[in-house]
Amino acid sequence: MLITGFSNGVFFLHEMPDVNLVHTLSVSEHRISSVAVSPQGDWVAFGCPHIGQLLVWEWQSEQYVMKQQGHSQDMTCVAYSPDGQYIVTGGYDGKVKLWNTSSGFCFVTFSEHSSTVTSIVFSPNKKFFVSSSLDGTVRCYDLTRYRNFRTLTSPSLVQFGCVSLDSSSELCAAGGQDVFEIFLWSLKFGKLLDVLSGHEAPVVSLAFSPTLASSRLVSASWDKTVRLWNCIETSTDCEVIQLTSDALQVAYRPDGEEIAVSTLDGNITFFNATSCEQTSSIEGRNDLGSGRADTDLVTAKQQLKSKAFTTICYSADGNSVLGGGNSKHVCLYSVKEAVLIKKFVITQNRSLDAISDVVNRRLLSEFGNMALVEERGELEGGDVRVRLPGVQAGDMAERNIKPEVRVQCVRFSPTGESFAVAATEGLLVYTQNAGLDGTFRPFRLETGSTPAAVKSLLEEGSWGRALLGALQLNEHHLIQQCVEAIPPADIELTVRDLEEEYRERVGGSVARLLQDSRHLEHLLVWARALLAGGRLPHTVLLALEKVLTLKYSHLSKM
Repeated sequence: MLITGFSNGVFFLHEMPDVNLVHTLSVSEHRISSVAVSPQGDWVAFGCPHIGQLLVWEWQSEQYVMKQQGHSQDMTCVAYSPDGQYIVTGGYDGKVKLWNTSSGFCFVTFSEHSSTVTSIVFSPNKKFFVSSSLDGTVRCYDLTRYRNFRTLTSPSLVQFGCVSLDSSSELCAAGGQDVFEIFLWSLKFGKLLDVLSGHEAPVVSLAFSPTLASSRLVSASWDKTVRLWNCIETSTDCEVIQLTSDALQVAYRPDGEEIAVSTLDGNITFFNATSCEQTSSIEGRNDLGSGRADTDLVTAKQQLKSKAFTTICYSADGNSVLGGGNSKHVCLYSVKEAVLIKKFVITQNRSLDAISDVVNRRLLSEFGNMALVEERGELEGGDVRVRLPGVQAGDMAERNIKPEVRVQCVRFSPTGESFAVAATEGLLVYTQNAGLDGTFRPFRLETGSTPAAVKSLLEEGSWGRALLGALQLNEHHLIQQCVEAIPPADIELTVRDLEEEYRERVGGSVARLLQDSRHLEHLLVWARALLAGGRLPHTVLLALEKVLTLKYSHLSKM
């Protein structure tokens, strides 16, 4: 079987060695850049990079097995649903896409925006989400019927750069990039309630307090200030926090007691949300690193001075903060100790610019960096796409460019077990794997806690002590063995004897086991005992809700 894909989106299937044409089909109007065949030979995959499309075609039945299309340009923003089941993204192409975190597939695409989508936020009641765009609109999308049910606009055309919703899902605020004002709407009636003025530069970030029944709004701007407004009581008075540099992003801690602000000087500063006093600060410019682009004319040391966190986000428990910027690194910091916990490298793709930390001196010449010289094929057309005469959009030049690696947005999952990164490479999701990948990360480990001791206690019927030892070792297979070995009649008593922190860890382990385990009823007994045994953290409850909702959905299809 010979499969050929062409620049006009058409592919041919020929039977070898006689080269008999079996099938031909046009999958799109854009170039097919890659083709792959499954090991059995019945499925054929095609990739169209211009529109971000991936197709899997079963040639015998002549139907699509999978048809997925991402953003044709870079993503600009990302947001998790309150239960962690969905991720919504917006991009430079004006598209808004909804993704399933379990399958990784995009199942809904909204195309109402006519320009770049700048910000997206989910409503706390999980029924809709809101997006802002440079086209001058703020649009609300329904998650039940998947439609744009409300469009919010200002009296005059304004480019909206950020958007936020309050905890009651009744107030919506959006900040302007060109008028330096904040617009406040009522979502119930779709009317503009107020315009908050005071900033002297573009409003780049907004965040409502997550506290219930609170209308407190914090805004960050390039005028080196952060302002805290009370939208219901008064719209004229606000508390002003002076910064040392331009603000880039602001975020509320999940409990609403603290705010974090990233500034242009590479710092993340923390303030008390009530007294507006600074509590701590993180200097993270050196952690971002200085990737060298082919067009850079300054040294790495000078390049590092321009690095800053353009996007930050609190973890679900509020103990950590995640930050990213124009770099290939995403940094995770401890808020209390103000130290770097871990630095994630999002890609090593050498086809992107600013990946390498050094410039290849073999490519340097008296005429400049030879990496900027484009190599063309000897055949007609080569590997260069010639522009048509009179073209109005695009580069209007016969050259290819390398996109620069950067992180546009980072967001933590409400379950606390994963976070999403919108970067040049696409949408990346990182998840915790403590104890799942073989790494040894114990919790309150004691000298007598060993795998052999845990198995011995299980044989003796000492369920509580065995489970305690497995939790201290923090090894997934040992915890699974203990959870499945304890009889249903003894589960409630075992949970009651556990301390609160151990009970939280059992809840997280049960949520992970529910994803793949066949012992559904047994694990449901564990979940019921944990819920009845005492108060569980919000993150554990959300993790249980997410996996149980998914299981219910799968069972309803049987």
